[in-house]
Formats: sequence, C-alpha cells, structure tokens
Amino acid sequence: MITPENLHAHELTGLHVGIHKSCNSQILGISGTIVRESKNMLYLKTQSGVKMYPKTGSSWEFKLGESKCIIDGVRIAYRTHERVAK
Repeated sequence: MITPENLHAHELTGLHVGIHKSCNSQILGISGTIVRESKNMLYLKTQSGVKMYPKTGSSWEFKLGESKCIIDGVRIAYRTHERVAK
C-alpha cells in the first residue's frame, strides 16, 4: 500500500500530482496524472495534453486517496527500478 512515508519508493505512474513549489514560477499549480516517468522527468496528462516537467527544482504534491503528500523532486529523481531499490 502506498503511504506518504513510502511513496518515494513506489511506481508513480497513474498517480495524480501537482507542482507545489518550483524554481520556475510558470509551472506552479500545474496538475495532472503521471502517464510516464524517466530518470529526470515526469510526463503528466493535463487538460491541455501530455506535458513533461523536470523532477528536480520542484516539490510535488501527490494525492493519495483522502490525504496529500509533498515530496521534493530530488527524492524521486531516479529511474523507477533504482528508486525502488533505495
């Protein structure tokens, strides 16, 4: 089960996420569903299509059922299999 404490070690594809804080003010508040991820990027399905955003330089707010979890992008800036092993 995905919890705020172990979220960084799980597969992120399919989760709803929003950009909580960012060094790029133009992307603040963007949200969507993760459709793909690479080592450094998250691909979000937004209202205007699939967009890609860098993991680092932002804090991400994940919606986990009724709760929310904020994670610094540095903690998830790995390939999925590398992140799960950590």
